[in-house]
Amino acid sequence: MLMNDVVTAGAHVEIAAIERLIADHAELLDHARWHEVAELYTEDGRLEGVGPRPLVGHDAFHAWAAKRAENSARRTHHQCTNIRVDLTAEDKAVGTVMLVLHVFDENQPEKGVVTEAVGEYLDDYLKIDGRWRFTRRRLVPIGPRN
Repeated sequence: MLMNDVVTAGAHVEIAAIERLIADHAELLDHARWHEVAELYTEDGRLEGVGPRPLVGHDAFHAWAAKRAENSARRTHHQCTNIRVDLTAEDKAVGTVMLVLHVFDENQPEKGVVTEAVGEYLDDYLKIDGRWRFTRRRLVPIGPRN
């Protein structure tokens, strides 16, 4: 929404709920609760740009989470800023989120905390049974990952 757009109180509530979804995504990833990430997506939800292939559907997220758990020494901090959400219908929205991903690998402590990726999430959201979910989340990096 542009600053001169009229935003209703109801819209503020919906936008705050989507902002919470975004924060929950980062929280779950950063606290090794990888299997719970699937629940933030619709049944056919997609996460693109974070691996060699998109994750599509809850089964793919759970398979990724099991693989990710094999490397629990790799700790992450997802810094999400500049959140912008536009409601496009009562149950649909789109948004952008800037990401800086910091990583610390306990197996390589000499490297310290490194910035692994900087980019922008392009998000599509859908409200189902009163809860907002990602239908599609695509990470577009500003350059190559470290």
